[in-house]
Amino acid sequence: MFFEFFIVLILLIVKYKIEKLKTEAQISKHNSKSIFTSHLKLRSYSQEQQRLKIMTLKNKCARTGAYILIDALVQNGVEHIFGYPGGAILPIYDELYHWEKSGLIKHILVRHEQSAAHAADAYSRATNKVGVCFATSGPGATNLVTGIANARMDSIPMVIITGQVGRTFIGTDAFQETDIFGITLPIVKHSYVIRDVQKIAYIISEAFYIARNGR
Repeated sequence: MFFEFFIVLILLIVKYKIEKLKTEAQISKHNSKSIFTSHLKLRSYSQEQQRLKIMTLKNKCARTGAYILIDALVQNGVEHIFGYPGGAILPIYDELYHWEKSGLIKHILVRHEQSAAHAADAYSRATNKVGVCFATSGPGATNLVTGIANARMDSIPMVIITGQVGRTFIGTDAFQETDIFGITLPIVKHSYVIRDVQKIAYIISEAFYIARNGR
């Protein structure tokens, strides 16, 4: 009699434990689903806020080549840019001011162009994103070379954007005019000299694709 009672008691305890585990699993599943749903809503809200900010800028800013460039960078997921301003790239920095003020992108000012290249390199290593840096033409662009070579040797994805003199002055030994295209050719996967503003968005997207894929 006692033995039968003992077996019944054990079965009741086991049944209670099983029911408790099922309840905990259901609660955990519900909480996980709620967190996932909240995350999706938050991401959707963030994307909508970003879209509204971009639309506001499109209504306020002139559609210059600088505008198209920054817009293309944002559309390709760029959140941080490392750079040092100079004469030839100032129109891009003028446009960048509005985008940074709207919270769509952040520029980190370095104290030397080589620092910009190494910072973009380190950022890419730490975040698994494409590192982006800005520099002006001439000596500003050549100061990036060591950082570019370092990233190339370690297969770190980077997109480097430099200023350049006006099209009519290219190849004339104008002030701060250097063939950065030719200088960096052996240490990059691909290079561009953009002469048509209508090709900026396409070239930026292609550059990010090349940076993200392959060695």
